[in-house]
Amino acid sequence: MSWLRFCEVVPKSFLILIGSVVMRISLKAKFICLALAASIIPVAIVATISVKSTSESMKTVLADELANKSDMVGRQIDNFFEQRIADIRVMSQASEFEAGDPKGITQYLDEVLEANPSIADVVVVDSKGTMFATSGTQEEVGKKLEDENPKLVEFFQLALNGQQGDVFLTDAVKHADGLSVFLLTPITDDSNTKVISVLVIEVTMNHVAKMVETFDESVIGDKYVYLLNDDGLIN
Repeated sequence: MSWLRFCEVVPKSFLILIGSVVMRISLKAKFICLALAASIIPVAIVATISVKSTSESMKTVLADELANKSDMVGRQIDNFFEQRIADIRVMSQASEFEAGDPKGITQYLDEVLEANPSIADVVVVDSKGTMFATSGTQEEVGKKLEDENPKLVEFFQLALNGQQGDVFLTDAVKHADGLSVFLLTPITDDSNTKVISVLVIEVTMNHVAKMVETFDESVIGDKYVYLLNDDGLIN
């Protein structure tokens, strides 16, 4: 049966009723779509803003945590070397140096080394740059500082021309199988005015490396941590 024939057979009132129902369904569907859109779009916007805000907050928290850890580790490193500076100042005024007995000095240096695991080596260098007493083995005794560790010559001259209590630190330098920082200070005579020799202590960077291990993968992921000297150069 064709549509025209159908229209002729079916009463008009019935067709109007069907059209009205279809229109109501269509309007209802449109209303539902609009209602869903009205509810979903704000939620989506809020969710997007929330995710972005959360991301920014996490970045801020991580940045603050890194800054706090950097400050903490920096203070630990400063305190570590300040303590070594205090150590060498006290050591330089030992009575064994005034007595001038190499055996007595060597025994004293060994005792210092045993009592302070932060110090790797101790050497006494005379005014001519010759090492005349060391801790541990005495293989370096009689050798020139410039031959054994030329990077210390500049600091040796500073200490030789310094005063009691002056301490000179090198940057971290390659020595033996790793990195070390050397501290040098004058040893004076009984009057505490004339410099007769220079005391040198070696501190390996292993102790500092343990402090830096605070920045593990849970903090920095696959990134790296660098130590800079006062000139902004990587140690």
